[in-house]
Amino acid sequence: MIRGVLDYTGVWATPKLINRKPILNEIRKAVRDRGAPYVFYITGRGGMGKTFLLREVLRRLREGPWSEPEVLAAQDVVDLYHPPVHVVEGLCRAIRAVLRPGLGYFADFQQERERLARIRRDLDLRDIGWQEERMLHAFREDFRSLEDDYRVVLAFDTAEVLLYEPDPVQQSLALAPQGIEARGWLIERFLPSLENTIVLIAGRPGPPRLREDLRAALGERLIERTLGPLEEPDSLDYFQTVAQVAREQGSEVVAARLEAIPEETRRVIHLYTEGRPILLALTIDYLAVADRLLPEVQTPLEEARAMSSDQLRQVRERLEREIVRAIQETGRPADEAVRALAWTQRGMNARLLARLLETAEEEAERLLESLRPLSFVKVRPADNRVFLQDEMYALLERHVLSRLPEARARWVYDTILRFYNEEIEEARQELQRLQADPEAPLDLLERTRVRLQNAIAERVHYALRRDPEQGFEAYYQAAEEAFIASHRALDMQLRVELLEFLSQASQEATATIADWSTWDLGVRWIKRSIVSHRYDEAVQIATRLRVEVTDLMERLGPVAEAELSVWEGWARTYAGQGLDLAEGRLRTAIEALDRLQPRTPFERDQQRALLARAYNSLGYLLRVRGRFREAVEQYRRALPLWRALGPAFESEAANTLNNLAWALAETGKFGQAIRLCQDALEIRRRLGPRYPVALSLNTLAMIQIRNDRPDQAEELAQRALAIFFELENWRGIGMSSRALAEALRRKAWLPYQYTPEQQEELLRKARRLADEAVAIFTHRVEERSRLIEALIELGCIYRDWVRIHPLASALEATAREEMALRAERTLQRAAEEAGETFPHLRVDALVNLAWLYFYAGQPEGAEETVEEVFQSLPADFFITPERGVPRRDLSPAFFWVQIGKAHMLLALMAMDRFRSAYERLRAEGKSREEALDATRDLLQKGVEHFTLALAHDVLYAPDFRDLRRGKDLFYQSLKGLNPAELRLAYETARQVERECRLDENPARQLLEEYFGLPEAYEETVG
Repeated sequence: MIRGVLDYTGVWATPKLINRKPILNEIRKAVRDRGAPYVFYITGRGGMGKTFLLREVLRRLREGPWSEPEVLAAQDVVDLYHPPVHVVEGLCRAIRAVLRPGLGYFADFQQERERLARIRRDLDLRDIGWQEERMLHAFREDFRSLEDDYRVVLAFDTAEVLLYEPDPVQQSLALAPQGIEARGWLIERFLPSLENTIVLIAGRPGPPRLREDLRAALGERLIERTLGPLEEPDSLDYFQTVAQVAREQGSEVVAARLEAIPEETRRVIHLYTEGRPILLALTIDYLAVADRLLPEVQTPLEEARAMSSDQLRQVRERLEREIVRAIQETGRPADEAVRALAWTQRGMNARLLARLLETAEEEAERLLESLRPLSFVKVRPADNRVFLQDEMYALLERHVLSRLPEARARWVYDTILRFYNEEIEEARQELQRLQADPEAPLDLLERTRVRLQNAIAERVHYALRRDPEQGFEAYYQAAEEAFIASHRALDMQLRVELLEFLSQASQEATATIADWSTWDLGVRWIKRSIVSHRYDEAVQIATRLRVEVTDLMERLGPVAEAELSVWEGWARTYAGQGLDLAEGRLRTAIEALDRLQPRTPFERDQQRALLARAYNSLGYLLRVRGRFREAVEQYRRALPLWRALGPAFESEAANTLNNLAWALAETGKFGQAIRLCQDALEIRRRLGPRYPVALSLNTLAMIQIRNDRPDQAEELAQRALAIFFELENWRGIGMSSRALAEALRRKAWLPYQYTPEQQEELLRKARRLADEAVAIFTHRVEERSRLIEALIELGCIYRDWVRIHPLASALEATAREEMALRAERTLQRAAEEAGETFPHLRVDALVNLAWLYFYAGQPEGAEETVEEVFQSLPADFFITPERGVPRRDLSPAFFWVQIGKAHMLLALMAMDRFRSAYERLRAEGKSREEALDATRDLLQKGVEHFTLALAHDVLYAPDFRDLRRGKDLFYQSLKGLNPAELRLAYETARQVERECRLDENPARQLLEEYFGLPEAYEETVG
């Protein structure tokens, strides 16, 4: 025994459990009832000995009078207080660790867990679906094998943390209760599935919903018991037990002192301590060490019993103060460590204790070691960090910390915060190093991630107590980091820290942050829904928040309104819901934020971050609406703001770079787009997690598709898809499947590279991928614009299959008709889904439908659909003799692409009719001149539509895929014409140019580049 512990008596962890016989007998009886599962839910106030009871039961079963070979009792309690067990995987690992069943058990679980760790390595705690289910299934099957061989006994402590207390906004909006991630699995799946196991669950009485959930899940299996204070005889027995322990430890003097205390005094002590084991133990410790009785406990028993409750409370407070004073002044070596522990409710290690005591780390470790055997000390097995029992923290806070000079408190908290700053920086660097190393041990990676998570949350705990305003800033910054990383566990841990501070601190301490804290706690529910891709839910919360907490929003001023508008705009954009309203919200927020004059660096950074998010969200909204040029402008405004916020926002800067690259590609600026996307990819690779890397790879693939480089796009999309599959990220799988499908479809039409049969095989692969994308965005991920894009791609694949049919012998005529019908239905569904919300996607679907009718030999359907498209588009977008060339700042510019594609289709149909009529007339014996005179209108119509198609394409971008392909089609249609026909083509192109006042005429330019100047044809014809 270390010398420091000998100085403590009543607070030794006594081997005897004082008078808990009824519940012990009940548990013993349940253990003997083999094959029947039971769950004991044991509640009681702090300091009642719940943890001691659990450990004593486990001890008796392992090595005491209850031990039997067929009973496997846990080596220790699983304390639900500690964050590593708040996730399902961590809880499973903790259960396995405390059981220690030996080799051969939990092998399948370990194998599936390692695979899960590999998949999630770069996704930072995102939900990964089926692999997690596989791991949990393996754990349950392994546990069932254990139950076949043993009667298993488990114990869980601090059950109250399973369900978080509701915050004010959560209560106001009646949002569903939230608990730690592992709660649902533990209560709804694991406990009800047990067959030969006893589970002991201890916790404080609340919250009521936890009791209700346990009852609903377990029914008659649940046995509820309350652990109250000790009765008077038990308290008397406690004195004798402590004296016995002192004698066994060689402290005969202390034993004699305790035995000399009169029985009446012992009864008075029981009355004053209310029979609470922790307070009783501390009182006995004082009596043993001080060698004198407190004046309060020398009151006659009858007089003490006659006191009112208020008088008893006052006496109890004096008793507590005197006990705490003794801890301050007796000079025991470990007292100073106990006082330091009072400041650190998130635990103490030797490194931190050495800082607080200004001593060597070795000495600090020795002091901590001396405290470990005490009953009011708890040790976290994961890292051996030392904690005080909750009631000890409360006692020391009331009677010591609150009375110290403010300067001392500041010094202590500053020292703690410096320690955590170093801890966070070390953990960040280690995590970055491990993420960059594909061979890094997965367990080490997870431990480092949890270490960083805990350090961030614990720093917020102390920062709030050091200075509430600066502490709230630290909370906000950490919570934003959790949001950026989609780190739900850290997010909820930070929420608990803030709520705990608000409930425990004085009104004076919380006054300056109360409104902002309440507001942020409410807005975070919108962010949590966004992170979980539940965009409709996020919109609902934002809408209700705007109505339910109007007074709070008005008190906080324009920043709160702007923040709510930013997040509502984001949610509506992704939900595809009320996009006009979303755009209005975002623009209003930007105007309000622009007018703000920040007073502090924190407010400046908050303004920058909100503005950057608003610009980025508005850019995305404009992009999904086809207004790519406007989107480019918004993304460019966001970028410098992210960069000004520093390294913590590098991932956001990379996200905006990625978005900007895609928007630039949609405007035909492929060189810029590729460079910026590569920049985003470089940043994301350096930061480590592969999910964002895959996003950039997929964006680069889509850019190369637009750039008419389907071979390069295929390789990039395949790499992105492989990562998304590894990470089991369904949104990513959907996006990259769609990108790869389009790359394969367009690859099939590369000139002179594939036979019709090979083209058909490429389309078959593309169809499987597009089907997968449609299924994902229909059933797994709420993102309407992505669903429409996937449907359009699937419809285009069917359409191109119809196109290939005359060349591919493997496709029967009936199959071709089926393909045409599928293409038609899919594209019609896409147009209906787009509706008025996504007009550029609706037009895209309809133009592709028109091309389908053309390939299927239904020119009337094609013309009717093109007419529907033209009627639906604003007149300002069209090049006409009446209006001339439209302004280039019109939006969405993507409409010009669709008008160009529609004119190109009309041109091809007119040219087909021209050739068919011309050849028929020639076959009837007409001369070339006669045949041309009779079909002149058709040829002119074809060239007119070609000219308008290319002119509209140029309005969108000077060089992009559709423009290049349009020129190819124009050339292919012209190259067989004779000089007279070419001269007519020249005249028609120039006539359209004059009538419509074209600034640029690609059709005339192409004629001159490939066929020479028009004067040559006039001479030839003449």
